[in-house]
Amino acid sequence: MNQLKRLTSLQSAPISPAVSAVEDRLRGLFRAWAYVETRFDVLQPARDYMPHELDRIYTVSDAADGALALRPDFTSLVAREAATVGQAVVRPLRRCYAGCAFRRPERAGEHRREIHQAGVELIGASGELADAEILTLASEGLETIGFDRAQIHLGHVGFVHALLRSSDLTDRVETSVCDLLARHDRPGLASLLRGLSIPAQTAKALVSMLDLVGTDDVLDRARSLTDEPDALRALDQLETVFNLLDHSDLPTPVILDLTEVRDRSYYTGIRFEGFDAASGFPVLRGGRYDQLLGQFGADEPAVGCAFEVDRIASSYVENDRRGGEAVLIGFSPLQWPEALATARGLRAQGNRVILNVTSLDSADLTQYEAAHRIDRIVVLETDDAISTGGGPR
Repeated sequence: MNQLKRLTSLQSAPISPAVSAVEDRLRGLFRAWAYVETRFDVLQPARDYMPHELDRIYTVSDAADGALALRPDFTSLVAREAATVGQAVVRPLRRCYAGCAFRRPERAGEHRREIHQAGVELIGASGELADAEILTLASEGLETIGFDRAQIHLGHVGFVHALLRSSDLTDRVETSVCDLLARHDRPGLASLLRGLSIPAQTAKALVSMLDLVGTDDVLDRARSLTDEPDALRALDQLETVFNLLDHSDLPTPVILDLTEVRDRSYYTGIRFEGFDAASGFPVLRGGRYDQLLGQFGADEPAVGCAFEVDRIASSYVENDRRGGEAVLIGFSPLQWPEALATARGLRAQGNRVILNVTSLDSADLTQYEAAHRIDRIVVLETDDAISTGGGPR
């Protein structure tokens, strides 16, 4: 329990308005795509997790139920539910979620323990059309939250799987290769490969993957690197998905990127990340994971994605200013009906309206205006005339 107290004391701030706003917009999009929200308790039985997962999970003791774990993600919970109580539901299943997951940091210096996510899972649907649905929804999601200059980088882990399979490398070394590819660390990758006993053609292909980013001839160049049937099959699948997206009039552009190979042991097909141009951090991750449900007794295909709500929220205030002005209405208690009527009229015009229900004085109003990025102040005068102050900044 002390461990749980330490965790919650580090990240005990309430959900911010920006996080709530991002969640609301994404939930609206998920509903529009007919995804049904499912909710899960924060504490889950620790016995439900695989042994290799326990290293990253925070656990607490319970006298009645034994060890309990703070949920480390949502995808596995959706998969478990689909494979058990949801097994009789006609496929495909469309499920969505929003909330916090808790994980031990993976790398030294990493401080994120509480990760706020919102995502979708499409279960029981294989093939490129299902992949295209998730990618299209992801693209629309980035537009919904106002990321005008975002990009989605799309790859396929089957390509690197096929290249590595013939090299007889340990799992640890394969993971190192994929990490260096994902970081675009050319010197580090070349140095690692020089110390390995792998075919020269494979080493050349792996280094050449760092240049396989773009839209035009990426797939043709990738095909020239190998004659492995599984690698070529992965490229064919990727090409089909990319062609579907090319005819989808997406609001967020999709870039082919064969270095999208993180979590190769989890993903089985396409794998993608969405990047915000302003921060450079990934704010969206997803892909196909056809082997996960098999861990719960159901051999079913699945594909999904998750938005990093906390990272998105940090820059959301700027993006959200597209949706009309932020207006503060000042009024006296006797003017409550008039204040409501004025607020409703302004909201109908697409503005965000704050009622000064705490009767802030002029000095407090100035401070509040700056802190909450108010564009305009509307004051109801005692003779019911309306004066305005401030203006768009």
